[in-house]
Parts: sequence; C-alpha cells; structure tokens
Amino acid sequence: MSITVRTRKLQNGSCSLYLDFYEKGKRWTENLNLALVPEVNEDAKRINENAMKKAVAIKAERVLGKIKEPEEEQLTPLLSDWMQTYLNKLAKNIKPDSLRHHTILVRTINEYLESRHKSNLHVSQFSKTLYKGFLAYLKDEYTVKRGKNEYKLHHTTLFNKQRQLDQLLNAAVNDGQLSENPGKQIEKGERYKKSSRTIEYLTIEEVKKMAEAPTHSERTKIGFLFCCFTGLRLSDLQALTWGNIQYTAHGMEIRMQMQKTKIQLVIPLNRNALKWMPERNGKDKLDKVFDLPERTTCRTRVKALAKRAGITKNINFHTSRHTFATLSLAAGIDLYTVSKLLGHTSIKTTQIYADVLAESKYDAVSKVNGLFK
Repeated sequence: MSITVRTRKLQNGSCSLYLDFYEKGKRWTENLNLALVPEVNEDAKRINENAMKKAVAIKAERVLGKIKEPEEEQLTPLLSDWMQTYLNKLAKNIKPDSLRHHTILVRTINEYLESRHKSNLHVSQFSKTLYKGFLAYLKDEYTVKRGKNEYKLHHTTLFNKQRQLDQLLNAAVNDGQLSENPGKQIEKGERYKKSSRTIEYLTIEEVKKMAEAPTHSERTKIGFLFCCFTGLRLSDLQALTWGNIQYTAHGMEIRMQMQKTKIQLVIPLNRNALKWMPERNGKDKLDKVFDLPERTTCRTRVKALAKRAGITKNINFHTSRHTFATLSLAAGIDLYTVSKLLGHTSIKTTQIYADVLAESKYDAVSKVNGLFK
C-alpha cells in the first residue's frame, strides 16, 4: 500500500493536508483537518512544523495498520440517486425556473455517463477526468432541440452549466460524499470563462425603424416597443394586468411585483409608452393588458421584425429593456433613478449601461478625430 501526504492550496493562501492511499488500483483520501499557513513570521513556521509532524505521525499510524478503509456503502451512493436527492433539497429553496436548469443539468450528466457506460458510478468516483470529459461533451456533442432544429450551446450557457456543475459537486463535498470538487484540479485554461458582457440596445432611430417595419405579429411588436419605454422584462409584460395600471395625480403608472426578483416595481408611463399600450375596452382589472403569444414565439418574431427593419444587431426581446436603460441615461436621468425603474437590487448592475454609453461616446469622438489628418 502506498500512503502519501498531500497538500491542497486554499483561496486564503493556506494549504490543507491530506493522506492519499493507493492499493491494488483503489484510491481514496483522508482529510487530516490540518493546514499549513503562509510563513510570514517565525510563529507561522512553528505552526507549519507542528502540522507536518502531526501529519507524518498519522501517516506512520496508517502504515502500521491503523487504517480506516472506506466501506463499500460508505463509498457514497450511486451518483444518479444522490443527484435526485440533491434536486429534492434544491426544490425547497429555489424558484421553479432555476430548478428547471439544475434538473436539465442532472439529466445531461446522466446522459453523459450512460454514453460512457458509467451509469453505476458512485459519487466518490466522479473524478477530474470525468469532469473534463463532461465539459468536452457539453461543447462538442450535446445539442438543444428547438422544433426541427438542433443547436450547440452558446459560450455563456457552457459557463453557466459549468457553474451549476460546481455547485452540485460542492454540495457533494459538504454532504461528505466527496473529499473535494474535482473541478478545482482543472487548470484555468481548461475551464470555461465568463465572457465579457456585451449589451445590444437600440438607438432612437432604430426604435423608429422597428415601429415602422411591417410584421406578421402586431401583438409582439406592440409589446416590444412598450418595453422599450418601460424597461419591463418579457415575463413581467406577460403578467401585466389592468389592475397593475394605476391612475395618480402625476399620471398613469405601473405598480407590480417583478416575476424574476419579486421586487415591487413602480414605473411612470410616459407618452411614448402610452402610445403602445392597448385600449382597455372595458376589460376587468384581472385581465391581461397584452395578448401575447408564448415566449419562444415572441423572441422569434422580434428577431424577424429587426431583420425587416434593416437592423443588423443581435436583437432579442430583452433588447427592449437594455434600450430603455440606455435611452433613459442618455436623456439625463440619473443612475439611481434608472436603477429603481429597472428594479435592480444593486446600482452596480445599472452601472453597466452607463459604461456602455461612455464607450459609445469615446467611439464617436474617435470617429471625429479621424476626419482631420
């Protein structure tokens, strides 16, 4: 039997101490609950010396036979069974939309393992190799079906899947099923990185083009343009009822709870927004303001509308929210007020739009500079 003292660097600069065991093709680890600290002074050196002495002493005990080998049932349950338990726990603490994403991840892991003939894998056997293999599977083999078409995952989606995988494996560590998340052994260059966020928004001229463009779905067009002047998400637009439209001394406004964050939202309706709001025609306060098709159809038709308008930007329904934010800031509305209108919990989120505007101004100045040699 081979026994080795191993260290693993932690984010705070310290190193955890482990024992690695290997015998007849079987590997396992033992966490010694000891750590080495950065040697910034003599006291730190003494702490590290004592920690290593204890680690070596424990190793000596194990060599002499005082070894607690993992029993078969303690090797952890089947990964598929444990992941279902994991989902059951998540269901109590997260929203249905988020749970759906984690459920898809678990299903995809099971599909990957089945394709590799590893359906009976135990949690403790999920290794660095399998981690890397699953990331490659997501990128090269996995596809999403939409109607008759199949699509590869976008880089942002790959990053989100990796993050969800880490969350699952970290939960396994906390649950005592894994000694560590094998993803931490992966080199940074092998992991998916968060892509720099690019925000597409429409200029005033482009909004006018969208308004004038012909469409086969007037309902989607009206809803999209209404969001350009209110900042509502598609989910909020679909949930908007006439009871959410309030009359005040200052004019009409929307008062509703956001679907995504459950934050209460108050949005005054300006003339441009009112122009694209349907007539009530005696509808009850519980009736929906907008008669919209389902979400996927809305997104598809907005893209088609942008194409007819001659706009080459990558436009989706959420572009309307970005448009509202950037146009509001460009009109001189302060960052704090725009943040409140969007329902952001942190002004840092709204700052992204201010940065986008700043970049566009620098680009404009650069173009002017180019006119003079």
